[in-house]
Amino acid sequence: MRVPETERRRLRLRGAAASWVLLDKGNRDVLPGSFHVEPIRHDPPSYAYGAFSAAFMRVVLRTLVAALRSGQARIVTRER
Repeated sequence: MRVPETERRRLRLRGAAASWVLLDKGNRDVLPGSFHVEPIRHDPPSYAYGAFSAAFMRVVLRTLVAALRSGQARIVTRER
């Protein structure tokens, strides 16, 4: 799902290329300590990049639930 430009600006995403939320797989992962997310600050560690709006997250979640129910997406557990 393409991230709308308003959401890109809210998160201060750089570059002109489109940003996407991939909804074919969902990770079960725990923060802090994830090997898949790098901190934006190390002392003290911070992982807060920002947040999508509630309206956009509702669309993402509805789309993900539909994909999970139809078998087009799955939840995976990443090994450490």
